[in-house]
Amino acid sequence: MESLSTVKIDGQYVSLSKYIQSMIIDKVVHGHDFKDRQYYDGFRSITPQEILYLMIHTRPLEKQNKFIIFKQLGSIALVSKWWMKVVQQIVTSTPSSIKIVGLFKESYFTDTSSSSSITYLKWKIINDYRTSPNYKEFDYSRLPLLLPNLKSIDIVGIDLNKKVTQAIVQVINLFPHIQVNLDITVHNGGGLKWPDNIYFQGLVPKVVITHSNNLYYYEDIYNIEYSIKMLDDLKPNYVNIGFDDGGHDGGSIHYNYPTLFNHLTTSSHINIEYDFVELNILKYIINSDNYNIQSLKVGIITCPLENEPFQAPSRGRAQHYTYQNGCRDCYRQELGKRETLRDWDELCTNLSNNSILKKLWLENPHGNEREEEEEEESEEINTKKSMTWERIISSFASIWDANETIELLSLSNHPNIISPVFFSFICHNQTITTLILIDGTLIEEYIPSFSLLLVTNQTITALDINNNQLQPSTELNTTLKQNKSIKVLNIADNYFTFDLFDSLLESDSIEYLIIDQELSKDYHQHRYFNQSKSMIECFCIEAGNKPFDFYFNRHLLLD
Repeated sequence: MESLSTVKIDGQYVSLSKYIQSMIIDKVVHGHDFKDRQYYDGFRSITPQEILYLMIHTRPLEKQNKFIIFKQLGSIALVSKWWMKVVQQIVTSTPSSIKIVGLFKESYFTDTSSSSSITYLKWKIINDYRTSPNYKEFDYSRLPLLLPNLKSIDIVGIDLNKKVTQAIVQVINLFPHIQVNLDITVHNGGGLKWPDNIYFQGLVPKVVITHSNNLYYYEDIYNIEYSIKMLDDLKPNYVNIGFDDGGHDGGSIHYNYPTLFNHLTTSSHINIEYDFVELNILKYIINSDNYNIQSLKVGIITCPLENEPFQAPSRGRAQHYTYQNGCRDCYRQELGKRETLRDWDELCTNLSNNSILKKLWLENPHGNEREEEEEEESEEINTKKSMTWERIISSFASIWDANETIELLSLSNHPNIISPVFFSFICHNQTITTLILIDGTLIEEYIPSFSLLLVTNQTITALDINNNQLQPSTELNTTLKQNKSIKVLNIADNYFTFDLFDSLLESDSIEYLIIDQELSKDYHQHRYFNQSKSMIECFCIEAGNKPFDFYFNRHLLLD
């Protein structure tokens, strides 16, 4: 590593004082963020996880605890004896946050004066099945002596095997007075081997378990056994299940969830990605006293309900199946069991009466059902379908007249379960503070009733209408001039023009705005961005980011 005592500026070498050098070392040691942030026309990029945090908390996600990485310390100290002295002074003079990646090593703790100042430890383990490092080489029982002032522990494990898991449990049990945060991700489901006799001697850790894109994971009986053992032993607070993102065969697989939910009775935050849960299962979970779900993200499909009250005539095998079981995705996934409108009504009733759930995300993984129809149908069929949709819409709208606990409501690709009646109920709802209507949920015909909502409701402080492909609307622009309660607004992936920014400037109440690359390119010089007094920051979504590509953890939900 080249010494920083001199630097080259405009072709000339300039000496840096030891004071300047020490400041540079301090910034490097304490992990100041030197990573390049992508900017688009002056607007900082933002990830889906950061967007959701902003929507929930109406403020950006701050950088988490700044870590000192042991390997980093060694590299800095090797530059010179004086640099080593500076590193030692920095580490011993202030409480330290240390990050260890992989194996613990004796060399990390040779300077006991430095290790005794450590108050926060983050340990990250990415298991490599090819090398299988030995996690039993280090004597973990010495850690309480080496880290006497430790107050907080975060452990992140990816694709753990039995030996690594046993080492993690041993470390947790060595500090029974510390509330450990344990985050486990399973990418390679076939490699998961969960040990027997796992227990905790002190405070039970707060656990996040994430299954990420494990195609066919639950088709293997041994995988099921290990996963159930892991859930029963760890009793996770947060569960993220994303078995298949649809990138393998052009369509997502569907998993049967009742067995899994039987082992999630202690979980407060459940995220089901890329898949749906049957209504007759979901209605029970929402209503059962056995569950304590405060945050739920789940897919629901209503396409099987569309023709539920009647029998359509068959005009060929494929057409008959579509009539009886829903859309093409239903046919592709061989969904044999019929769901009923009664299931839907009961689910809506149970949501109305639920007093625990605070955040609800409903996705539609099967696309827009109304666009699935291929042939002109008889007047009788269309009339019955219309009656079915009216019942679906009415039941869903009634939830928001009765429920008094849900603070965040998010609908993705669900234009068919809402109507102007839905917006009428939301107008008078005093509980919802974050409203997310994305991916085609908010369509043009709803703009008048949606605009009335924005004028009437003063409780909603964060609004996301991303990716609805909305055209410019004079009515919506006029409404935004009047609304003063919304502080966070996401308008990305719509076809808005300068008129909307004029309206935002006239209202001048938005603190955080989210736009897309097209809007940033076309309107970054609009006077709104220079003249607004309320604007704190405008962010830009990168092209290709999926709005629902996020996962539950304690930082997001502050549990």
